Amino acid sequence: MKEDQAKSPRRSFDLIYAGALALIVVAANQLSKQLWHKGPFLAAADVYLVLLFAAWALRTLWRGELRAMRWPPWPAWGLVIVGALSLSRAASLKLGLAELAQMILYLFCAYMIFVNTFDSLGRIRTAIRLFLVVAGGLALLALVQYVARGFRDPEAVTATFGTRNVYSALVIMALPLGLA
Repeated sequence: MKEDQAKSPRRSFDLIYAGALALIVVAANQLSKQLWHKGPFLAAADVYLVLLFAAWALRTLWRGELRAMRWPPWPAWGLVIVGALSLSRAASLKLGLAELAQMILYLFCAYMIFVNTFDSLGRIRTAIRLFLVVAGGLALLALVQYVARGFRDPEAVTATFGTRNVYSALVIMALPLGLA
């Protein structure tokens, strides 16, 4: 029985995989807190991503999988380097550092979690389906918001986001995946 399980390409469900799927759901809102007066906002999804990345990194080190891990592509490194260099011309060093930290968080931490956790076709399909379910739920919520306003003021439709621009960015990402 154990030999059959060892030969099976199907991987076990682990906590990091569950956490990465939960990140897809958590990222679909903008629950946030302003760090200081006129400072940047820290989203709950950002905090969750930092905690998930720490857990993923510890597990990767514990298992000795550092050499097998996939790293972000070179353009991501270049973008972060340019972002760091631009700090010398930033109007506010605090805001510039916050933006750079968020860039690193998404271009490195999120990338590494996703590319190293969603490493099989089945896991990728599950993540995409979950994203489409979340996006569909947000679209229904936006439709309810629009109908509740009596079909007036479509610019006020934001789903769970604070602005329609961020909501529309989610829709723009979801449309090609949903139509594929």
